[in-house]
Amino acid sequence: MNETRNSNPVIGVVLVALGLLFLVGQWFDFDVGSFAWPLFVLAPGVLLLAGALFGGKNLLPLAIPGSIVSTTGLILFFQNLTGRFETWAYAWALIPAAVGAGMFLMGSWGSDEAGRQRGWNLILTGLGLFVAFGVFFEFFIFGGAAGLRVVGPLVLIALGVYLLTRQRG
Repeated sequence: MNETRNSNPVIGVVLVALGLLFLVGQWFDFDVGSFAWPLFVLAPGVLLLAGALFGGKNLLPLAIPGSIVSTTGLILFFQNLTGRFETWAYAWALIPAAVGAGMFLMGSWGSDEAGRQRGWNLILTGLGLFVAFGVFFEFFIFGGAAGLRVVGPLVLIALGVYLLTRQRG
């Protein structure tokens, strides 16, 4: 019974924040739905994380889906703000990092050092993939830097020539 009371403030804060957001939208004639729709993905993720934190040891596994849903909501929020939905080409790598974050939280809150370390390793792997694919897509596919449109292929050619000549020598 006590565990349920601990999560009520979290739900209350989320409901008050959503109500204020919609009220401000009405006052200033602002379409909250077109701007803040990712909050409808983010909020359940935050509630799952709160359930994992305040629900006792039996609900600790909620940290993993909570991290995944929260991360997806944050990605969608960023993409909606910037209009850059093409970033899904590499943003998917944040999902394994989110799984790792959930495992890390579960291990930390449950005093499981091995689970915490596995989660940390998965976070690093996901972030490494995100950076590697992000650099590749932003510079080589999306043409984020005009100079790299020429320099990037030249670097690839030079690296290939180096590897070919090194094998022959």
